[in-house]
Amino acid sequence: MKGRYRKLRRWVSLLTVSALLACTAPAVSAAQEAEAEENTGFVDAASVPDNILSLIGLDESAPSGGIHPQSVAPNAAPVPQIVDTDDLGTIRVEDSQGNGTAHVFAVPVRYETEEGEIEFIDTSMTQESFVTSLFSPYDYRNTANSFTLQYAKQPDTGLNMDGDFTMAVYNPEDLPLSNGTVDQTAEGNGRITYPEAFGEHTYLEYTNTTTGVKENIVLEENVGKNRFDFVFESDTHQPVLSSDGTAISIVKKDDPEQRAAYTISPLYVYDSCVIDTESEAPASDHKHFTEDCHYEVALLEDGSYRITSVVSEEFLNDPETTYPVIIDPPISNGASTVTDTYVFGGQPGATHGSEDHLRFGRSGSYLYFTLIRFDKLMESIPPNATVTGAEMFFKFRSGQTTGSTGALWRLTSYWKEGINYDELPSNASWQVNDATSVANRVNGYIDNYTFDVKELVQSWAYGTYPHYGVYLTYTSHAVQDYNSVVSSDGEAHRAPTLTVSYTVSSVVPPGLKANAIYFIKNYSTGKYIQAGNSGQKLTQWAFTGNTNQQWKLEHHGNGWYSFYPLSNTSLRIDVPNSKDINGQEFQMAADSDASHQQFRITRNGNGTYWLQPRISYISYTQPGASSRMAMEVTGASSANGAEIQMWTLTGEPQMKWVFEEAATVGEDGPYTEHTSSAYNCMSYALKHYSELLRPDGFVKGTHLAEAKAGVVSAAAARGIHLREIGENDVLNPKKEYRIAFRVGYHEIQGVGVTFSDFHFMLQHNDGTWSHKMGLSPSEHLGDINPSTYQWLNNYGQEYNEGTVYYAVSK
Repeated sequence: MKGRYRKLRRWVSLLTVSALLACTAPAVSAAQEAEAEENTGFVDAASVPDNILSLIGLDESAPSGGIHPQSVAPNAAPVPQIVDTDDLGTIRVEDSQGNGTAHVFAVPVRYETEEGEIEFIDTSMTQESFVTSLFSPYDYRNTANSFTLQYAKQPDTGLNMDGDFTMAVYNPEDLPLSNGTVDQTAEGNGRITYPEAFGEHTYLEYTNTTTGVKENIVLEENVGKNRFDFVFESDTHQPVLSSDGTAISIVKKDDPEQRAAYTISPLYVYDSCVIDTESEAPASDHKHFTEDCHYEVALLEDGSYRITSVVSEEFLNDPETTYPVIIDPPISNGASTVTDTYVFGGQPGATHGSEDHLRFGRSGSYLYFTLIRFDKLMESIPPNATVTGAEMFFKFRSGQTTGSTGALWRLTSYWKEGINYDELPSNASWQVNDATSVANRVNGYIDNYTFDVKELVQSWAYGTYPHYGVYLTYTSHAVQDYNSVVSSDGEAHRAPTLTVSYTVSSVVPPGLKANAIYFIKNYSTGKYIQAGNSGQKLTQWAFTGNTNQQWKLEHHGNGWYSFYPLSNTSLRIDVPNSKDINGQEFQMAADSDASHQQFRITRNGNGTYWLQPRISYISYTQPGASSRMAMEVTGASSANGAEIQMWTLTGEPQMKWVFEEAATVGEDGPYTEHTSSAYNCMSYALKHYSELLRPDGFVKGTHLAEAKAGVVSAAAARGIHLREIGENDVLNPKKEYRIAFRVGYHEIQGVGVTFSDFHFMLQHNDGTWSHKMGLSPSEHLGDINPSTYQWLNNYGQEYNEGTVYYAVSK
């Protein structure tokens, strides 16, 4: 047995060499391709794995790229889109109206790639490449995760967990076994099934999960055996049996603390009985599941172990046990996005944080309590959101029929997953009656608890109570019964979830920000929307950066916005006389809060936007109305002063607009030292390194007010555009960066001689500043304020005539 694992190492080595020889051109990774595309703020639903879409109730028909269906059918209800975030355990779904749902999972749904990108976990099955299959005994693998899980066609070759260990059906006599077949579960998880893996009327299933693999041994009938052997092989890891024999920790051999890198959870066995809930016959006391199981581990040789799953013979032979029977031992790497465990009064010092289930209820005179805290909850709710609903979901393990109404208690002190019964934190009784959940049943079995926790989540989100999590128990501790639900070590679709619905009152279009200032550029012409005075037509011009090209959005509810320029915040973009016709030009007019000054901002897949007047939406709903319209540059003209008009939405480039967010820090890169003596402070600041620069007309005795014009003209002569801005004024970081300018003017007393000097500083994209003193090397000044910083020249004199700031563009 040991030889097979060592051969695998050699196969991997050969595969690596082969791959290197085969590479004749550099490959472009998916991450690199994605980096080249502008972030839309949403995830393209077409790229989301089936298992993720299944978790959140979306399917492949969801629109992609953040395109809202209102751009196609304005009367249709907003369709939710998956928000692009880096949260590993939460998926947020939002529509363009600010309505959203945060799905907070107990297990990861995303992972970080080796390139540092965050991607969705894809639990489907992928066939290994032809080259890989030549050098490896494994034919399939999980598609995308932080670990690689490979499967062979033969069950006695089994699976390979990320190169750490292999596990296979123990077949010492090399009996012929049937090949496995691959399919996909209803939840989108890849599965391989090995028929007759343990003899006739049996089969073995491996199903990919986000944290490992779910193993099912299925007995189609009573086959007269209750022991099922596997072989575990590894050079680096070994199985360690728990003290009671119910679980196995897979630990690194060189780990002195023997921490579990993987866990094989306790065996859970259940039958296939469908309970007749309408029958008048008395209910049987027979339980359709058993936990009366254990493992045995035996060393075969160095690095090779036999692991035996032993199932209760009494349960398998009971005449009321209905076949098929499923023996369920999942293998998990323990990755979790929540803190959860259970404690038991009958074992007050025991901990259960790594098990695949959570128990609650009463056994004899002792109580079980489940504790859970969704640690990422607060991060999953957007700022300024109003929580409108919340549900906490627990999935029961299969085969459980008895049980009582569940209850959640709010915990009022901090706890860790390694807690035991003697260390239980305090709790506060739930204050409202809807903190309970009846046991929801399927085919007579208890399927789930679904708790309405709206008021609890609101109290956490709004700061009424600290978020310490909850107890799960029965409403009455007198109920002589206990049950178990799936923990964070289970499958994603069965592990606990917290679903929070919300609205954002100050709704912002996808990809844009509240209270931000934007320069709005036409995607086709590259020119910017520029405001005139009241009554003047709206036009486009080349970038100047002035306040008549700086715009803010005002939300009027239900996703309608008006635009106002910072040059005159009392004006709005306006449709004259509310005319909803092709060729109607826009103008600037006083704010009237009317529909003819409001627009729908609809995001396209490439990060551009359509700006659609509300009046065309209103008329579109009325008989005989015109088609919906969009803002465009007339005739797609690239001329300065070209007018902006309304036209039926066709999606042409001149109808698309790019929002460039203004900022106080520009596009200059990080500081790098300049040591050349061929240029001075002005050349350094303007990045014109071919000559020494000075303001035009600057001589001894020149004051700051006189020097400013010379700075601008000297820059303009070299194709550099400067616009004077205030200390806190914004600029366009896509096109500009900031510099500071001062003049030092001194009269030497008693001599009648005046002395003038000028100096420049340069701001970098991290907000820090640097300068170059004359022909000396540059110096990084750090995070200073040039307006209050003491500027000294090489003679120890201060540049004392105030600070002027410019936005620089070329």
